[in-house]
Amino acid sequence: MKKNVNYFAYIPGLIDNTCSQIKIDNKYFLEQTDPAQGGYFYLKPTRKNILKLKDIIFYFNCLSFENESPFWIFEESNDIKLFDSIDPFNKYENNPFFLLDEIQFLKFGIILINFLDNEEDDNFIIKLMYSKKYHNKKNELSLYSQALKQSDPFFEYLNYYRIIESIEKSNGKKWIKENIENINDFNFGKLKGVTRNKTKKIEIDIYEILKNKCSERLRYIKKNIEMPIEKYLYNVNRCGIAHGNNPIDFNTHLSEIQSDVYVMKLLAKMAIIKKL
Repeated sequence: MKKNVNYFAYIPGLIDNTCSQIKIDNKYFLEQTDPAQGGYFYLKPTRKNILKLKDIIFYFNCLSFENESPFWIFEESNDIKLFDSIDPFNKYENNPFFLLDEIQFLKFGIILINFLDNEEDDNFIIKLMYSKKYHNKKNELSLYSQALKQSDPFFEYLNYYRIIESIEKSNGKKWIKENIENINDFNFGKLKGVTRNKTKKIEIDIYEILKNKCSERLRYIKKNIEMPIEKYLYNVNRCGIAHGNNPIDFNTHLSEIQSDVYVMKLLAKMAIIKKL
């Protein structure tokens, strides 16, 4: 007999300021367990059915992609203690949310992301038709979600590059060459965050900041790297991270890969959006 398990997700840095009901695929309500805590979400069926774990993962991959936030799924009965040290004398358990908090802090600082900002409709119901929108991009959304969970820029970069390979069914160099100059003008949608200086809160445009960092890095590559950008991103970085057996592979520094992540993130996001 199958047990009906309640699954929840933790999404650090995501705050829901809407007063609306949020419906996904007209089947499930997305709700916060406690709005005061923030970050803790679960799906509630609109009628009697059992929500499958694969559907939960897909829906939260969609949320992760649209809000630039990693997530961790856990069971209600799990008490959120998933790590158990192998030290036989000093047993240690901790929950994984501290890891996600730190990863998000490293990339976004204290920025909080306004979930579904300005998407409230007249009936106070926000409808997210994720299956219709993303049904043919499940693999790519999973790769993007995995990239957001990485604290290691090597594997974050590799996951972003694999998205282009997955969509184009090739090494992606031709696609990058054709699209890289369009990043600044591309419409990635709206994603607003809130940070603060010493005296007040400040609203910022997340994609505008990412575009600026990407543009700065592209200018540096064009000026200092003596090869086409698409060759640098693939042969030097992607192949160097994955296997490193080519003479031109991986003659770079970690700080350079960290900067290149901004380029690959927006290229990967563009590739997914263009194929929807």
